Amino acid sequence: MKKKGKWIISTILLIIFFVCLGVLYCCTNNQFERMENGFETKKENEIFEEYYPAAEEIIKSMTLEEKAGQVLLARCPLIGANTDINSYNPGGYAIYSINLKGKSKLDVMKEINGYQKVSSIPMVIAVDEEGGTVSRVSRVFRNEIFSSPRSLYQQGGFEAILKEETEKISLLSSLGINLNLAPNVDISTDENDYMYYRSIGENADITALFAEKMTLLYNKRKMGMTLKHFPGYGNSKDTHDSIVIDDRSEEEFRQNDFLPFIAGINNGAQSIMVSHNILVWKDPDVPSSLSKPVHDILRDELGFTGVIITDDISMSGIKKYLEKDEEAVVLAINAGNDLISTSNFIEDREKIIRAVKNGQIKESVLNSAVRRVVAWKYYLGILK
Repeated sequence: MKKKGKWIISTILLIIFFVCLGVLYCCTNNQFERMENGFETKKENEIFEEYYPAAEEIIKSMTLEEKAGQVLLARCPLIGANTDINSYNPGGYAIYSINLKGKSKLDVMKEINGYQKVSSIPMVIAVDEEGGTVSRVSRVFRNEIFSSPRSLYQQGGFEAILKEETEKISLLSSLGINLNLAPNVDISTDENDYMYYRSIGENADITALFAEKMTLLYNKRKMGMTLKHFPGYGNSKDTHDSIVIDDRSEEEFRQNDFLPFIAGINNGAQSIMVSHNILVWKDPDVPSSLSKPVHDILRDELGFTGVIITDDISMSGIKKYLEKDEEAVVLAINAGNDLISTSNFIEDREKIIRAVKNGQIKESVLNSAVRRVVAWKYYLGILK
């Protein structure tokens, strides 16, 4: 009986071993299939996952040059915008007040429509319209700029914010703008902070509720939005001008700054913008926008599966950090960004192409970034 019992146990263990081996083979085989198709593996239930098959079909026919353009959000040039689209295929244009000055709404609508007609893949047309001090469109096409979330909240709470935000979405949509680089969900309660007047000016809980309500509104209206600036600005200085080192503790970020981003992610945030601030507790030598460990927090710990966007990599906060032989755009893609904001689009496109050819960037990594960007365009109805 003892021998028979041992034989039964051995048989069961052997069966379990082969079942596990089979499961491992299937998982590995699926991973190999995805890698053979030229994409990094993806997580379950990604926000744009239903649009991935269509995006992958488009990517199959794209050249390396086209893919390099697709991951760049270029500052819209004042002259030759259509020519640049024709020649370099940017994923999108960021519009500034100077692009709108002296033009009627009809002029702008025609211009943006012209960009879309020339582009082989319809473009993201983005703007910073936070309200208050950062208002690119309303300062041109409205009697008064849109109010800051802080002043609206003080006047009438979330009802006042959402009412004005709905009007904002309508104005942007009417012009052909499909992405607002907002809301700003940085936590700042001190009026001496650089980010105070751009934030809602309240504590973490109220800011998290703000992130949730804004995410739901933008998703309902199918308008592109981005939560910014991960991992949270706090009382940091302006990265437009200098390197910013944030030496606050991990605990402070996890108990405060991360909360609005978590609220947004849990409610379907489409994209998140990463700042150039250096997060001492996580990666003390590298700006967050170029830091793989910081991006791993977003992807692996917070479970974000949407599009990660950099703040403009032409800012001084990046330039002063880089060594002479380093390329910000290459570091940004390898860190895990999907869409790179840049004022040097043509240059940065060439750097991506060169980096893929010499092995600095894996083409599968570039493909995965392109897949998210293109799938996002399907989600927003930019691509049909």
